[in-house]
Amino acid sequence: MAKTVFVLGAGASKEAGAPLMSEFLDRANSLDLSKHEKEDIDNVFKAIQKLKVVHYNSYVDLDNIETVFGLIEMGTLINRLADVPLNELEGLKKSIQRLIVQTLDLSLKMKIDPENTLRQLPAPCYHKFASTLKDKNAQAFSVITFNYDMVIDYAFRYYGIPIDYCLEEVQNNQALKLLKLHGSLNWGKCECGTTYVLPWDKFKYTSSFLTIGATLLSQIHCENKTIEPVLVPPTWNKGAYHSELRNVWRQAAKELSEAENIFIIGYSLPESDIFFKYLFALGTVGKAFLKKIWVYNPDPAVENRFKALIGKGIEKKFKFIQKPFSEVIYSIFNIID
Repeated sequence: MAKTVFVLGAGASKEAGAPLMSEFLDRANSLDLSKHEKEDIDNVFKAIQKLKVVHYNSYVDLDNIETVFGLIEMGTLINRLADVPLNELEGLKKSIQRLIVQTLDLSLKMKIDPENTLRQLPAPCYHKFASTLKDKNAQAFSVITFNYDMVIDYAFRYYGIPIDYCLEEVQNNQALKLLKLHGSLNWGKCECGTTYVLPWDKFKYTSSFLTIGATLLSQIHCENKTIEPVLVPPTWNKGAYHSELRNVWRQAAKELSEAENIFIIGYSLPESDIFFKYLFALGTVGKAFLKKIWVYNPDPAVENRFKALIGKGIEKKFKFIQKPFSEVIYSIFNIID
């Protein structure tokens, strides 16, 4: 079977309840949190207020969580972020990561499995996706995703599909490669430098939520050292995360180079994500004969962004379908079978 790579963006998880990046801050501000949890969100919104002076010289979209995350990341790099005191910058970076954790934990609602009330059903769109993949050769497929959430991870686990995050150089060749380029709610970094993946048996369940990120933050890895989430802003500067995610990015490039079919679903190719443009340019160079590069997105503006990315050599392979994830799952598998 031809090697097929799925590239999934925020639009895919939106159908599972995750807010779009432009809606993320409004969702975070509406959450019912404890006083301690609310502190992180308050810290981020105070910083946003101070960042409004940036508009005088340059337009930045302060309603978009990716923009704010990127600005805070840059601020910690250059040691300057509007009027935010220097001694608060590192703490602010942790606050926005925790804001993301809390918002996703309390946004992705799941239904109880009627056949087993001790577990939840996967979100409908990923339910279809994983159920279709379960009887296929896992080695023929890989998934590259920009999403921090655990919706697709849970769907694969529900159907018994083994996955490999490729955080380590040694990989499981019998597993489906799930490559989360921007990190994941269940990945943490201990103060000792170790990247830690939260085991499934530690996940805490409520009636309708998997509180994965909150569970990760409560863990102690070694010598009473706390864990912080590995979440990467979608900007060009990812140098600070090389040690944790180098192997993930390398494997993503390898999968793209071997792909005969690439299906990009719910990813809008934002201008800020220069990283993916470079990864695509270098990663798609390989011996494989690319048959299809199809983009599925309900936003018609996305088509022109991808047309500007696609080179002349593969432009005849490119097709844009203006539909959401839930409407195209089965048709994609019919195309490649």
